Amino acid sequence: MKVVDMAGKASGHLIVVERASNTKGGQAQWLCICDCGNTTVVSGTQFRLGKVKSCGCRQMEACRAAMTFHGMTFSRTWKRWVAMKRRCNDPAKASSYLDRGIAVCESWKNNFKAFLNDMGECPSDKHTLDRIDNDRGYEPGNCRWATMKEQCQNRRPRKTLRVPS
Repeated sequence: MKVVDMAGKASGHLIVVERASNTKGGQAQWLCICDCGNTTVVSGTQFRLGKVKSCGCRQMEACRAAMTFHGMTFSRTWKRWVAMKRRCNDPAKASSYLDRGIAVCESWKNNFKAFLNDMGECPSDKHTLDRIDNDRGYEPGNCRWATMKEQCQNRRPRKTLRVPS
């Protein structure tokens, strides 16, 4: 297969400098320089599809900005907030959340600081976010920090199937 010379091509914050050694699987790779001055090796496919936009500095900048903004990125409370949002947007959990209309309130959806102001910090590693009324969404007044034991006491009753005799 003919390799297209990509030297000089740009994608996002990267510019291809020269060809790098192939991957173990034989895929072409390219040495790129980022706007920040760092270099990185990127697969040709990832570069052409625009899946790699920087050497990673942009992700670090976003992380630093979040840390500067509230200082709690990757904290226990922040992880619980991310998990809450993931549960409500995961198609695999549709029957548990999406189909029942369980969602994150607008004030918490994209604002960790609002969530933190309403909920306070997660008290310990043993605590997770619990909805007091399981038929309502994640919103102020319907959430609390609870242990797994407390959460088990707050479950919806399971439907039992009766086998015809």
